[in-house]
Amino acid sequence: MENDNKKIQKFDLSRMENSVKSYSLHESASLQINKNTLEWNDKKSRMETIHFGIPYETIEAISEKLNRSIKFVLALLQLPQTTYNKKKKEQAHLTLRDGELIVFLAELVEYGKEVFNNEDDKFLSWLPKPNISLGVQLPILFSALFQG
Repeated sequence: MENDNKKIQKFDLSRMENSVKSYSLHESASLQINKNTLEWNDKKSRMETIHFGIPYETIEAISEKLNRSIKFVLALLQLPQTTYNKKKKEQAHLTLRDGELIVFLAELVEYGKEVFNNEDDKFLSWLPKPNISLGVQLPILFSALFQG
């Protein structure tokens, strides 16, 4: 088969950053952080959430939603473990860029679960696998991690 011989390309994070600024997958989502909940229902509340500041603790919440390690999420954000540890201890907020990516990931998970009829396991197992309908690419931003 011709598709079997194609090399899977790494995902270009800069392309995603541009789309995150202009497009929301699922305009509403939420993240549970300890006893607090970050929640947005439309583009305005989404932007307010990002600009108000998203704490470093949300990295743990996304890691749980994706059923992946914190190291996995840090790699997606291109954030060193030492920076994460320091900023979390200081109770700092993510940069706007990282906050947008966290919001995007939360929306991606909400939308993906909806598409997979709320069958979390099926959605989460689909994400890291090459998909023929995507040109034998890995779904959205995961190819960068699975291709070394």
